[in-house]
Amino acid sequence: VHIAAVCSGTNAEMVKRLGADEAIDYRIGPFADQLATQGKFDVAFDFVGGSESERGAARVLRRGGQFITACGPMAGIGDRKLTCCEFSGWMCGVMGRLMKSMCCCCCARVTYEFAGGMPPLKARDFNAVVIEAGIRPEIALEVPFTEAPLRAALARVASRHTKGKVVMNMEHAEMPSREAAAVSHAADVRHEEVEEIGGDANEVSNEPSVQ
Repeated sequence: VHIAAVCSGTNAEMVKRLGADEAIDYRIGPFADQLATQGKFDVAFDFVGGSESERGAARVLRRGGQFITACGPMAGIGDRKLTCCEFSGWMCGVMGRLMKSMCCCCCARVTYEFAGGMPPLKARDFNAVVIEAGIRPEIALEVPFTEAPLRAALARVASRHTKGKVVMNMEHAEMPSREAAAVSHAADVRHEEVEEIGGDANEVSNEPSVQ
């Protein structure tokens, strides 16, 4: 298995440490252009959405490969509340691609799949997919369940530059003073950024990953 992760250059070492064989810097150019000289991939995972990501993935996938998206045909989905027309357009786009993939399998070059939420894991399933498989998520930030740290945590998630999971600790309302100061500073720095997040879809760093 060969895994290529698309991210900014500053995150290259992190994604390699987490298991990627190579990191593709989307700031240099389209990831499909950078992967053009390699063999075709079997699966592409999309966490950005939009037609640009979809077209790029189609270029690097083999015939019969899988394109699995968590966002659908609209980039930055979830950044703001959609209008009724926007939501209808997004839903029609998803359903149309799924129907084409299922009903016109002889014509569709790749399989289009929309990643839905997993059902609640049982203890046996959790042990199999997490404990035994050794899955260890990257923790970017842990905050207590109090207002100021929560605002900072949500701002970091909204920025799409978390570099890992953001954890809300429901058991501890206090933090070490140094960490609390860092969180408070993050809240101040990101406040203005959150106000404008809806209009800047080109700065996201979670590009599709292919394997």
